[in-house]
Amino acid sequence: MWKRAIVISALLCLQAGCTAVSQESERSDYKPISLDRVENTYNLTEETQPQDFALQLMEQNLNQSREGRQSETYKIEYPEAGKAVITVEIVGLADDSVRGMRDRYVMEYNQTWELVWAGSQFTCYRGHQDWSAELCP
Repeated sequence: MWKRAIVISALLCLQAGCTAVSQESERSDYKPISLDRVENTYNLTEETQPQDFALQLMEQNLNQSREGRQSETYKIEYPEAGKAVITVEIVGLADDSVRGMRDRYVMEYNQTWELVWAGSQFTCYRGHQDWSAELCP
């Protein structure tokens, strides 16, 4: 009986979507970033499209030191209509503790694009080496 209930729950989840549950677990792996800070730093307005914001993120990183840089990845995904997820991953930082940083920004469209969530992950040279919300020692 339990197996059947689990299978039915899984099918309902697939059909109806389990975005709230998966969204919570994805976000729990990130250290939240203040939306006000992001909006003020990048001067986000109602006219800011996800592509424009991603370009602003890239331009900001162009002005930073390249020493030790191994890779930079900028990605925009549209997992569903009206939702954009921008991920910036930089590995090989000129830092003796932090090996890499990954920032994730979620924008939703409701007549205009709006930043609804932002978070950071870190990977370290010493301490944890997997991506984590935990700061490096």
